[in-house]
Amino acid sequence: MTANPYLIQKNLSIVGRRIQEELQGISCLQLQQIQAAQKQIISSRSFDQYVTSLERLQESVALHISEAAIKLRQQNLAAGSLTVFIQTNPHSRVHTQQYFNSASVQMLTRTSHTGKLIHFALQALNQIFKKDYHYKKAGIMLAWLVVICTVLVLIYAWTLS
Repeated sequence: MTANPYLIQKNLSIVGRRIQEELQGISCLQLQQIQAAQKQIISSRSFDQYVTSLERLQESVALHISEAAIKLRQQNLAAGSLTVFIQTNPHSRVHTQQYFNSASVQMLTRTSHTGKLIHFALQALNQIFKKDYHYKKAGIMLAWLVVICTVLVLIYAWTLS
């Protein structure tokens, strides 16, 4: 049984109609129109002054997560892995105590939700933070990115009509 293409387009837009055609084996996209998804998103910056407090590092990491989550949503992606890293200045002559570390979290469900990502990032930061260091840089990396698929929602809506 084939649904009326006119009704599909009327109720689900042109996207719904293209999905119907793809399911029937009719290609709607040329190969050059399909863009490969990013493999990771990184956000990091050096501090203008040395940072010694966990609270300031938490603020920085939360800001980086917020920026990366915006990019995720703009590209219709969700992340399955998150890495937080902090480091001191390897070129400092004043603060000779050096430290670099990172911690990763593999999430059970991929997400682009800023609150969930910040929660996991702060957990990772708490694992690697050490007192009495003068940190110069902090950052995050989101990986295991996948395109959020809206096809199932459209197909479900199509079956209801």
